[in-house]
Amino acid sequence: MKARLFSALLTGTAALVVVTATAMADGMPYGVTQPQPQLTPLDQALDQLQPPVTVTQETETTIETVAPAPQLPPPAPEQRVVEVQDNPSFFGLSIGMYDPLTHGEKAAALNLEWQPSMKIAGVLQPIFGGFATTSGAMMGYGGVGVPFNITDRVFIMPSVAVGAYKEGAGYDLGRTLAFRYGTEIAYQFDDKSRLGLNAHVITNGESFDRDDRTEVISLVYTMPTNILSGSGRTATPLASASPSMAAQQAALVQPAAGDVTGGLKMPEGLNR
Repeated sequence: MKARLFSALLTGTAALVVVTATAMADGMPYGVTQPQPQLTPLDQALDQLQPPVTVTQETETTIETVAPAPQLPPPAPEQRVVEVQDNPSFFGLSIGMYDPLTHGEKAAALNLEWQPSMKIAGVLQPIFGGFATTSGAMMGYGGVGVPFNITDRVFIMPSVAVGAYKEGAGYDLGRTLAFRYGTEIAYQFDDKSRLGLNAHVITNGESFDRDDRTEVISLVYTMPTNILSGSGRTATPLASASPSMAAQQAALVQPAAGDVTGGLKMPEGLNR
């Protein structure tokens, strides 16, 4: 009887030791539950807006932050020509006929004209030039014109000038002081050069009667020029730039390794 009682007491003690050891291994005494955390009103409101997500070992993933790839600027065009001045100087060459209508003293005529890169009162174009003929008649003049475009391609410039006239073997106007009236009508190209006709009356200023005038009708080609135009210039095309210049321009838009700014660089002296 004593042996059975001792055996039962020993078995119960062993069972109690096993249960106690298991409870202690879980971090809490046996029969004691972990208290729930106390949530603040702010935490409760956030939980209502976005319920907490339970992450298990099977669904847990690692999220890596990847920087977006830098956006490279578009490549520069091979030809980049920038017009700096809207009104360059113009040089005109005219070849035509002297006195074709009035007196019958026809002769070949050559006229040179320069139109500087300026406007008087924003409208009037100064003109300077002269003509000479195979008969010896010649004239040097200066005056103003009013250039305007009827369309994108059709150009007209009426003009008036005053100068010194010498008849040579041509028609004698009776005076050295002479006036030149006329107009140019031409087709204008993309580079602002023009090809057209001009017609001018040369008169001694007394009247437009046949005894006081002669005329010149010519084919004229006018081209823009930077000679004597001051600031008129054109930027260097990128394709024809020197290797060092091309490398410097490419470095401004070429991003370095790990550079997320797109290769844009702040010029020195401005980042202060």
